[in-house]
Amino acid sequence: PSVFTVQPDDIPILEAYANAATAYYRVAQTSLDPTDSQLVRLYVDPTDMFGSTFDQARAGSYRLDLGAGVLLRPYVVDLTDDSAIVYDCYLQDELFIAEGQQRVDDVPKPKGQVLTFVLRNGEWLVDTAGPLGSACL
Repeated sequence: PSVFTVQPDDIPILEAYANAATAYYRVAQTSLDPTDSQLVRLYVDPTDMFGSTFDQARAGSYRLDLGAGVLLRPYVVDLTDDSAIVYDCYLQDELFIAEGQQRVDDVPKPKGQVLTFVLRNGEWLVDTAGPLGSACL
């Protein structure tokens, strides 16, 4: 549940966020390719955002396990004509684990993050993302 009311102008940004998160999880669980077309069309620079992490996962034969899953709870905190800031206090149980290893199931934990979006050619794209504990207050 969210205490924030979605405004009509927020909807395209929140949809872009949901699509970008879905693309990230699909790619992170399969190819680990930051140049995957799903990422390229939804992120300004997916190689910069994910390249190092994906390289390390491939080198160590790790795979992304979603465990009990991920629940996004985003809200738009700032919006202009061509940029937006989104906070999300999402619940996650994702973990990179070595291929062939089992994980101990855990309970999803809240994790705060901030994302910036830019409007390019009529599409909202994720520009930056990073941790933000205060998103969970």
